[in-house]
Amino acid sequence: MKRYIKRDKSAENNLFLIYDELGLELYRVFRQKNNVVLSDTEGKKLLKIKTLPLPKLCAYSISDGKNSIKLIINPQKCSCGFYGTPWQIRGELFSGSFDIIDADNSLVCSHERSFSNGKSCYLAEIESSHNELLCLGTAVCADIRQKADKLCVQTV
Repeated sequence: MKRYIKRDKSAENNLFLIYDELGLELYRVFRQKNNVVLSDTEGKKLLKIKTLPLPKLCAYSISDGKNSIKLIINPQKCSCGFYGTPWQIRGELFSGSFDIIDADNSLVCSHERSFSNGKSCYLAEIESSHNELLCLGTAVCADIRQKADKLCVQTV
């Protein structure tokens, strides 16, 4: 299944909107206190992403209520890994073009930059519906890093 992740600037705490292949909005991603939350269009919270305080690392706990995984990103070594799942990242998380693969090298999800309705977005192609929320959580962590790493400073 294809999911399009688009930046949402309609409110201060909003981060992304997630659409299906037909352009129907499925999920909203927003900040709530120190967490990032993925909810359905009715506002029901489906996934929580918590930033973990690890020095020199970007670490996230991604939980859908039933399952919880950790994504640890080391920006200095350009590496990342999961805890709580046998998944691995193949490709370049830092550029937004990567795959999530399982222990048997089967594809769980692919993630890349894309365009939808003439606007820049990210495309997550998820192989199985039971992995959808955790894959979207991983994609959101990568996309938040892209948003933060592209900041510009202007002298006045």
